[in-house]
Amino acid sequence: MSDLVFLKIEYDKFIRTIVLAAIILYSLNENKISAQTIYGTTGLISIPTADMLGEGEISFGAGFIHKKDNLLYPDKYHQSVFYAALGYLPFLEVSLRVSRQINFNGAQALGDRMPCIKIRILEESETLPSIALGAHDFMWAVGDVESIHYNAAYFVCSKHILLSGSMIDVGLHAGYGTDWMKAANHTFVGIFGGISAFLHKTAGILLEYDAKQINSAIQLNIFNHFSITAIFFRFNSFSGIINYKFLLDK
Repeated sequence: MSDLVFLKIEYDKFIRTIVLAAIILYSLNENKISAQTIYGTTGLISIPTADMLGEGEISFGAGFIHKKDNLLYPDKYHQSVFYAALGYLPFLEVSLRVSRQINFNGAQALGDRMPCIKIRILEESETLPSIALGAHDFMWAVGDVESIHYNAAYFVCSKHILLSGSMIDVGLHAGYGTDWMKAANHTFVGIFGGISAFLHKTAGILLEYDAKQINSAIQLNIFNHFSITAIFFRFNSFSGIINYKFLLDK
């Protein structure tokens, strides 16, 4: 058998394997799985969207942030993140993220804690977008302002469009953030937004502008519960998230 024929056979096997895997993943993903941000809230890559966890839905995960995108110690330490989020009511989502520096030279105790809250004030309809208000790292009133590094106060709108017979779900998102709360650092100050596109509810591409820079990501949803997101901040430094989501029994 010539090398050319052998390579063609192996290529055909590879293509069939990819197609079979896509069919299996599609059949296992019956429900829509929205993206979870590096902060633990429902959103794109770092920016929040008006999409929310359902009532009684829990999401938790872990991630890695490249040192170039570490807001606490830029270019010094890679960062690990751990988070949990809960859809407490049909219109309320709360979450908590803990971040730690990798190979840190000093004491960091539990790590930096960041609570988040998001309230939906308008649910998406056929003609209208969903609208939500939210805040990140908002404990400035009871804590040390210098220890608040991820503060945000924002409103955001989201609208989903189904294409190609509902095979492709395109999400359009836009919001505005302020820095009116006291904090050492703020995020999403000004206009932010992005777009998401998911094929068969399984594989998706995320693109966002976080009011400072453009970020991109690729997400894969597995078994209707797991998601893996490869993130490229500014299209170069690599970060990532592994997420698990489930619904509490009622």
